[in-house]
Parts: sequence; structure tokens; C-alpha cells
Amino acid sequence: MHELAKPFLKSCAEETEAERVGYWSVGEEVIFCESMYVKEKKEFTRGTFFYKEGCKSFLEALEREGIFESKRAQEDERIGECMGEYLRANNTNMLLCFGVWFEGRLVGFLTLEKSQRRQWIIFEFYKVLYTTSLISLLFEKQKGDFLLRMYKTLYSVNNLILNVKEREELFSWFCRIAVEEGMFRMVWVGLLDEKGNVVPVASAGYGEDYLSWLRINIYDEITKKEPTATAIREGKIQINNDTETNPAMAPFREKMLKRGYLSSCAFPISFKGKVIGAINLYSDKKNFFSEEVIKLVEELGGYLSFALEYMETLRTKNILYLAVEDIKDWVIMTDKKGYIEYANPAVEEISGYKREEIIGKKTSIFKSGLHSEDFYKKLWDTILSGNIFSDVFINRRKDGSLFYLSSRITPIKDEKGKIVGFIAVGRDITQFREIEEKLKYLSSYDPLTGTANRNYFFEVLDSAIKEGGTIVIAVVDIYNLSRINFLYGYSTGDKYLLSLAKKLSKVGDFCGRYGSDEFMLFKRLKYTKEFEKFVDDILKVGEEIRLTLRVGFSLFPLDDSDPYSLVEKAMYALKSAKSATNFYAFYIKHEEDEILRSLKMEEELSHALERGEFLLYFQPYYSSKDYKVEGAETLLRWNSKSFGLLPAGKFIHLIQKRKELMDKMEYWVFETAIRLIKTHSIKIPISINLSPLHIEESFCGYIKSLLEKYEVSPNLIDIEITEESVIKDTDKALKVLKMLKEYGLKIVLDDFGVMYSSLSLLS
Repeated sequence: MHELAKPFLKSCAEETEAERVGYWSVGEEVIFCESMYVKEKKEFTRGTFFYKEGCKSFLEALEREGIFESKRAQEDERIGECMGEYLRANNTNMLLCFGVWFEGRLVGFLTLEKSQRRQWIIFEFYKVLYTTSLISLLFEKQKGDFLLRMYKTLYSVNNLILNVKEREELFSWFCRIAVEEGMFRMVWVGLLDEKGNVVPVASAGYGEDYLSWLRINIYDEITKKEPTATAIREGKIQINNDTETNPAMAPFREKMLKRGYLSSCAFPISFKGKVIGAINLYSDKKNFFSEEVIKLVEELGGYLSFALEYMETLRTKNILYLAVEDIKDWVIMTDKKGYIEYANPAVEEISGYKREEIIGKKTSIFKSGLHSEDFYKKLWDTILSGNIFSDVFINRRKDGSLFYLSSRITPIKDEKGKIVGFIAVGRDITQFREIEEKLKYLSSYDPLTGTANRNYFFEVLDSAIKEGGTIVIAVVDIYNLSRINFLYGYSTGDKYLLSLAKKLSKVGDFCGRYGSDEFMLFKRLKYTKEFEKFVDDILKVGEEIRLTLRVGFSLFPLDDSDPYSLVEKAMYALKSAKSATNFYAFYIKHEEDEILRSLKMEEELSHALERGEFLLYFQPYYSSKDYKVEGAETLLRWNSKSFGLLPAGKFIHLIQKRKELMDKMEYWVFETAIRLIKTHSIKIPISINLSPLHIEESFCGYIKSLLEKYEVSPNLIDIEITEESVIKDTDKALKVLKMLKEYGLKIVLDDFGVMYSSLSLLS
């Protein structure tokens, strides 16, 4: 989004007296700066964010008014908690915000900032300009995704023409494809009966029960103005882009809105020059049927009408289009030797030749050189024996470009049954073939990296396995790609992915993308040393582009013979590699069992807290002089139904992998411990571990609030920390520890000597 917005933000800054212009997205938890243009530096920045929880007043005002203006921004209570620190840091005194809505929800806002408190020189139409321009940017990306789906729909419908032989089957498949691939909410086909009723014959999608009560008659005064009836009567596409306001939808409005049909389209179906019914498409979005969508719908309708004609041709088995001048299909008549005697205008249009240029010439004038001699031998053997030959011809136009012709060549016989010539009827499917090639590529390859997708990789690996030999399979994971994306943006992350994919493709025989930050590749091995080189080459790739890689390996036929199982075993090895010092590992059977156990534990841990399976023990420690209890240490236990009672060392590493779960656990431990101190009137100090993740001022405040809530003296709490907590950010840690001491809590350093053993740090 921020790349699309850059020119717009810069233009806003240049046309107004704003010193900084930015676009901020409103997410589930944070408000994030997608892009900010700073006029003084003439550069863009991004990445600043605020938590939504502190921005309630600001967001409520923006949602209520649509525009938020503050002439004393740094002193404004509505935004103080949200972005006060940011405004002061940038000396912003005047702030103007324009909300951006999408489908009734606030998705972001535009900000204009300046330091001087002079009145904005801005007019009302600017407000509309800014917000509508941003909404246009939001829609731009969606448009590309939608067009790709629609072209895929066109391709699938085109395949129907060649494979479906019955009208009812054609309509049913058409509706299903339009819903599944075109993403329409509901689609139905209705045919006209003798009395003018439109009878539904096929449907698919959400709310098909809508058809059970639907009654449309093209002559009825109430329903004849409805889009379906109008499309059939007038033979033209009819659009309803707003069910709520369109008068023609009045008889059906309530039931349509109930099912989310906010816009609709009716396209007439023609057969033998007569309108016989209509295709009806429904969307859950208003104003869905733009010019581009209408154009694609017209193509869909055209294909369906063509399919009906095509099926009729197959049924009758007659030679159609003989000497027909007014059709767009290719028609050529030749003598027995292949010399052209007749060509219709479509031949001129498709090939680029004038009729006088090809009459009397052999059909080889269209030859591209891309068919083998065997292809032409089969053609002549077939038609000279009196049979029909059908295939796709790759021909060449007069200007040298190629075109694809789906053609059918039929022998013409005289009254004695002797072959006297041939007639070729065909359709230019060049556009369809181009779409097919694009879709074929998309179905086999990852569009970002150009490597194979999962299905195609497994297909190629399976072929390699069937050829035999020794094959090594590797799954490569990029360490901390999400951090790269967060710090530098997804465009930088994508560049790293593309660079890695290109280099890995050269290392192995074949490379594919497994996940967002994982690749898989395989290589045939002739010698043992090749395996060692393969491992080194992969790790060197990471060094070259400054990425830390983890790699898991499996071998065929040693580990398995199924491509899916081999990759799965390499994934098990990858999990081991993530904890290995050399960054790679090989598949070992017992490690798979351990990984499966860990995965099951991870799954159960995610629900253990809400099921109340965690326990907190207090383990006392004693004075060596008089054996009196001096205090106790909190010990976490998990009473798992599947694994029994487990100490923290068996599962805490799995919790630490998931920050959200770790946060909940830490909060639970502290509140449970302090509550138990209160409940059991404990008078000795209790030690509680504070993880490095929670050396934060906010968490200190939480501990203080618990002490006040349960009325527990801070003298009864010892906070245990490790060297790791302090060494990562000493200044921050000391600030937090000082705050805890000021609350009256005692700090205990645990595991001293395990890691850094710094006496100066200890002091």
C-alpha cells in the first residue's frame, strides 16, 4: 500500500502548507504508519505505530466526524495518550486527519502536520479529493486479484465447451465455476418457456433457496422491469449496481438484501440468433459491475452461447459454415490436393492475407514450421481415407506472428462417394491459448520467486525417484524473515526471497517454494563427496546474501521412496537443525518421534491455561544455622491429561516460542502466587521468576497493581532474574530493576555463572 501512496502523499505536501503528510492503517491492535512524506528532507519514512487501546478518544472522534482537526495538537487531550510523544518529537502543533473507510469500516486515515499555528489554507473539495484518492489506491490492488480470477473463470468455461456434451450439464458447471473461481455470491441460469416465464435450470452459491419463491415473467407488469426480464426482452446486458436504491429491484429487494445480494447482473443467452434465457450473477458488494467486469461477463456469456452452438454442431454432425460469409469462424475449401478454392472474410481477418493472395495457393502458405512431418502425414492419411481430422494448428500470419486455430477438416464427397475436396472450419483460439499458458504457469510456479510450487515440485521429484539412483532432498528455512519484513518492509523481504530462490535453483537439480520463508530442492548424487558439497553450497548461498539459513536433509532411497514423505522427513530434520550449532541436520527416526511429541505438547499447551491444568508449588528453603524456613520458591507444574505431571523444564521452552502464550503464563504465575500468599496468610518471602521478555516498565506496573489488589506487602516478594535478562539491554534492565526496588520488592540474581559471569555487571 505504501508504495502506491507515495506519489499521492508527496503531491499533497507540495499543494498544501503541510510539513509532513502520511497514511496510517488502522489494524486490530495497532495504528501503523504505512508511508510518511517529510517535505523538509524530501524523503519518505514509515514504521511508526501506536497501540489502539490508547487511541480510543481520537478514533471515536475521527469515526464520528470523518475529519479530525486540532490546532493545538500537543495539548489536545483527545490525542495526548495516543500520539502526544510523537507530536512533540516532531514539533507538530496543527494536525488535520481525514478518515478512509472501506465497506463501512475505518481502515486508515491521512494526516497533514505543521508546526506553525496559522489557519489551514485548504478547501472543502480537498477533503473529498484526499479521501477518494486513497480509497482508489486501496482498490487498485484488489482489481488485479479480481481480474486474474475472472480470466481463470474464462479459461475454465472455455474448457467446458470442449468437454461438456449436454445442455443441463453445461449450465450446472458454468454456475459452479462462476461461483468458485469468479467469486460471485450466487449464480443461476434461467430459460424462457412458452408463456414468458423465466424458469431456473441451474444454480450455485449462497442462498439458492432464493429461487424457490422467485417468479419472473417478461410480460408481467410487476416483474418485466426486473433486470433478468429486461435482458431477455431487449437482448442486452442489464446491470443493478445497488439493490437498496434501484426501483426495478423493489419486488425482490427484501429477500435479496437478506442474502447479501447488493448488486446483480443479467446477461441474455442466445441460441441460433434467438434469446432463450439469461445468466444471473449476484455480488455481495455495491457497484461491483464496473466496465471491466461487464466486459468479462459479456465474454462469459458469449462463451456460453458459443458452447450451445458447438454442442448443436456435434449433435447434427452436419458440415456447417459452408461458404458462409457472415460468421467469424475460419472457413476454407480446397481441392483434393489442398489448393485453396474458397476462404471466407474471417480467414482474411485472422491470417492477415487478402483472399486474392491465397486463392489458388496451397494451405501450406499458413505453415509455421512448428508441426512435425508426422503431424501432416497423420492429417493426410486421415482425410484421404474419408475421415474427419480435428486438432489445434499453430499457423503463421502474413506478418510472421503465430496464431492458434482449433480446426476440423472434413472430406467433401461427390454422389459416387469419391473425395473431391475438403472443408476446414476453425476458430481462432490464440487468446485462449495465451490465457491457458499464463494459468498453466501460475498453477505450477510461485509468482514471486519463479520457483515451482509445492504440487509441481512433488510431481518433478516423483519423476526423478522413478528413474532411480540416490537423491538428497533439502528443506531450507530463512531464520527470522519476519523481523526483516517488520524492520525494512515486505518489499525488502521479497528481494531477499527472490535472490535466495535464484541461487538455490543453481545449487540443486530442481527448486520449489514450500512456505512463506521455506524452500525445498533436490539433487541427484553420484559420489559421496557431492553430498558434502551440496550441503556447503546451500550454506554458502546464505552467507552470500547475508541470511542465516537452517537446513534439513533426507535421502532417497534410504529414508523413504514417497516424495511427500521424503520432504516431510526433511522437515523433521529442519526442526532439529533449528537448535543445532551447525545450522543443518539429517533425518533420524527417533528424532521424528520426539518432534511429534513436541508438536502434540505445543497443541495441548495452547489450551492448558484455559483448562486450568497449570499448578503453582511453593518449595521452601531453610537456614543452615537453625533449619528455620527462610522463604520459598515458586515452581510451575503442568498436570497434563496426556503427559502426566510435568516440571517446567519439560515444557517451558515450548511456551517461550509463542510470545502470546508466554505473556498469559507470566501474568497467571504472578497473580496466582500473590493471591495464594494472601489466601494462606504466608509471612515468608516468595521468589517468583521474571522472564527476560517481561523486563518492562508496563509489567512492573502490573506487579504493583496486584500487590495493591490483594493487599500483599512487597517485602513478601523476591523477583528472580537471570544474567540474560540484564545483558541484552543493560540500561533498560537497570531502570526496571530500580523501579521494582522502589516498590519495595527484593531482586535476586538466579543462575549466576551459567552464562557471562560478569562481576562488574553483578555489582
